[in-house]
Amino acid sequence: MTGAQAPTIFFCLATGCALGMLFLLLKALRLGLSAGKILTAVLDVLFGIICGAVVFLAALAVDKGRLRLLQAVLQMAGAWAAITAFDPAVCALGRAFSWIKRKFFRGNPKKT
Repeated sequence: MTGAQAPTIFFCLATGCALGMLFLLLKALRLGLSAGKILTAVLDVLFGIICGAVVFLAALAVDKGRLRLLQAVLQMAGAWAAITAFDPAVCALGRAFSWIKRKFFRGNPKKT
């Protein structure tokens, strides 16, 4: 890695946190929409593609396209920290959205 270490460290931690929050956003969508296997697979593939692109772009910014161990470890630590900190709230939010969806958007049977 070239240049100052502190900005690089914070950049890698921030991109890891952003990926962790993206994971939690997709998890809330999955829980709220009561996603089946197909939607879960589509969201997982989308997450993998976005993660690959972010890691590649971060590697370009940090060290001319070479992925270094420090970058990978810091991004994983940032994602772990975000997921660990916000997972309980996201699970509760997803369950609440699912409850609201069931409560207000279920089909009312017509009485004849």
